[in-house]
Amino acid sequence: MVLLTSRRSLVLPHAVRFTLLAVGGLLLGHEAVYAVQYGVGAGFTQAMAEGGHGYWPMFSTLALSALLLLLGRAVWRLAQLHVAGAVERQEMAGPASIEQWSATASRSYRRELIGLWPPLFGVVAVAYGIQENVEHFTSHGHVPGLEPLIGATAPFALPVLAVVTLGLAAVGALLRWRIATLEARLARARARHPGRGHAVQRPASGWAVLGAIRATFWSLIRQGPVRAPPRSRSI
Repeated sequence: MVLLTSRRSLVLPHAVRFTLLAVGGLLLGHEAVYAVQYGVGAGFTQAMAEGGHGYWPMFSTLALSALLLLLGRAVWRLAQLHVAGAVERQEMAGPASIEQWSATASRSYRRELIGLWPPLFGVVAVAYGIQENVEHFTSHGHVPGLEPLIGATAPFALPVLAVVTLGLAAVGALLRWRIATLEARLARARARHPGRGHAVQRPASGWAVLGAIRATFWSLIRQGPVRAPPRSRSI
């Protein structure tokens, strides 16, 4: 059975992972901004209590779960690729080739980081501004607009969010780059040695179940279990 991969099947998981990372970034960014502004002691606790953060325990649980889910998935995928056994340890021979591969890997990681950090920072900054406006409205009855981001009361909000999202993007880009590198090596190894390892990927479980149901249904139709036997003709 040949499984066709659509553009949607590739884009949707990427969008889900990015959304989960942005939710985690919003949690860490919010905490970092308040910690810089109010400290980590009684001032932080008072600001959180008076700022309309009644939803914070639930939000913190969901955001931390999102980060743990992303990390667990990445670690599990890395473990799968290493256990596969077909990943070549030495892709190239010779010091020059190794240096060339190292330079290529460095450029690939930079591309991953540059592609991930700006959109992550933008989404987290916008979400933080909306979050602060909702909190001010529910607790004080007014909307501060852009004040939480660029106002005089919090001039460091954007730099703090930039640093937090840069750290998350650095870790996320590293995991994405490593997984992509191992997948590419595994694909090249299977292409060179088609008879070794798992050259043919097993179909998804959903397709296997549907295929079994269809085969069973077609077999029953061919057998005709509900069809009466033909009547004998008298001569």
